[in-house]
Order: sequence, then C-alpha cells, then structure tokens
Amino acid sequence: MTKMGDGRTKRMPKVLKELNEVSAIIRRVEAWLAELPPDSPPAAIVDLCSGFGFLGMFLAEVLPDISRVSEIILVDRGWPNPHIGSKGTISSAHVYDHGAWRVPIQTIKTDIKEQGNIRSLVSRVLACDDRPCIICAVHLCGTLSLRAAQLFNATSRAHALALVPCCMPPKSHAKKDVVYRLGTHAFPAAAYRDGLPDAKARFRAWSEHLLEATEPGPGGEAHLEEIAVSMDARHPEKGEAYAQDLHVFARRAQWGTLERPPVETEVSVAGAPVIVEARWLPPGPGQSKPAEAALGSEAEADAAAELTPPDPSVTDCEPMDQPCRV
Repeated sequence: MTKMGDGRTKRMPKVLKELNEVSAIIRRVEAWLAELPPDSPPAAIVDLCSGFGFLGMFLAEVLPDISRVSEIILVDRGWPNPHIGSKGTISSAHVYDHGAWRVPIQTIKTDIKEQGNIRSLVSRVLACDDRPCIICAVHLCGTLSLRAAQLFNATSRAHALALVPCCMPPKSHAKKDVVYRLGTHAFPAAAYRDGLPDAKARFRAWSEHLLEATEPGPGGEAHLEEIAVSMDARHPEKGEAYAQDLHVFARRAQWGTLERPPVETEVSVAGAPVIVEARWLPPGPGQSKPAEAALGSEAEADAAAELTPPDPSVTDCEPMDQPCRV
C-alpha cells in the first residue's frame, strides 16, 4: 500500500497518490451525506470498479458523521468469491483480516458489463432496504462509465453519483460506426472523435456525453466539473494523453420528496445494452447484413457481450440470491 508509484509518480507513496486522486470525491460525499434529512435512513456507499478499494477505505476512516452511513460496498470483478472458491485477482485480506472499520465494508465480485449483474446490483445492493445510495465510480474505462451512469439512472434509491471517467472507448468504435444509447440520449462514437483538435478536447466531449446521459430526475441536478488532481494519463494502446480531471456529479431531489417506484419495476428495465449500433453487430429487423460483421478486437468482443442475454451457467460472480446483499 505504501509502495512508490511508477513513472511520473515514482516519488509519491501510492497511498498518498490515491488519496489525492479521490479527495474531491470524499468532500462531495461528505456534503451529500450532510444534506440528507435527519429522518432519512443511513445511506449506503457503493464504490464501482473499486480496484483495491482505496476510496472506500478512506471514506470509512475519514467521514465525520458515520451515523449517516450504514455500509460501504466495494464492487469489482477482481474480488475473490469464496462461495465458489474463486480467488479473484485482488486479495480481500486487507478488507477483512485487520480488524473492524469505522463504517462496515464488504466486497462483491461482479462485472457491470453484464445485464444480469446490473439487475442484481439494482435489486440486491443499490435499491436494497429502500435507503439512499451514493454511487462512486472513479477512473472507469470506456463504456464502463456509461454502465455507472446507467446504474444511477436505474433506481430512484441511487441518490447521488460521482463519476470520474478514465479513458474513452477505443478509436475503432468510430471506424465501426458505433452508436451508444443510455436512456433518451444517443450519440455516435464519431461525435467525440471526429473534428476535434486533440485528445483533451475529445475526452471532454466524451465526458459531456456522459453528463448528458445521466438522469437525476425532477428537482435533481448534474454537472461536469474540472478538478486538477492528476497528471496526464497516457494510454499507449490508444496513443492519447490527457488529464483525468473531469468529474460528473449528479444528485437527485431531496430524499423523501419524490415517489419511489417498486424495486421490481426498476429492475425490469435495468441493464439495457449501451452499444446499440455497430458494423460488427448482427443487423436489426429489416436491415441488410453489415459489410463487416466479424469481431476484430477484444474491445469489440466486450461490446458485443453487452448485447448477449445473461448466461445462468456463468457462476464466477457473487451470488445475490439472499433477501438483500450477501
């Protein structure tokens, strides 16, 4: 945890680098918790694509009023799943084996690119117990940022969202005529790729579309904020560099002032594909076969997987068949 960073961060201990990058999120979560009505249930905080879990651990230890928080849930496909003997790629020993946290922390292994997992997260985590839920999603790559916004949009119990995109989807999406859709907002990959002067401008355009796709509902608000907390991030496979300093913040109207639909209703429409058109996808009804239908990259395979119905035989995800979360 205290090892030195690599490259331009090699002089900074990793834990301090991580704290610097999430400090703005911590302050915003503190403000959202303080704004909740005194009679509202304690909120849950969900850290999507949490990685090692730095943000959740920082929040557990620095939040000033822990009576306003019931738990912190770290969600990542890399966590182990002891129920099926999966070791995962991230050890959870630092979460569970070193004493109690000021706020209880738990980990859940799941991949938010899969529709079945999106629905399970809504029903078993985000909308669980009918209490406010704050979603944090820091440094999410490509279409994972759309999935984070989709989870926020999916349930009225998701009270607030702090989303920090890491990188754009690959350049090939523009060449393959990809179109994204989230709720009422649809846009082609070319909209943030073509005609813009540099990577910084393209990343801002991508982030603005993420903002447009975020739906805080009546009385809510959402905005894009630039907070200088990181150095330029270079993605060698994409040949681009830009600072990961754009933050999407969204908050619904005051908790308790809006009607909350039944959870089953929200779950029934959750997890729709975020890529709705592309030259590698099968043609829709009445359309001719596209000129190029074969998958050409891992990124395209991931995107195509988002359109595939969930496979009940796939078990390497945290079971969510309990009355609420596991």
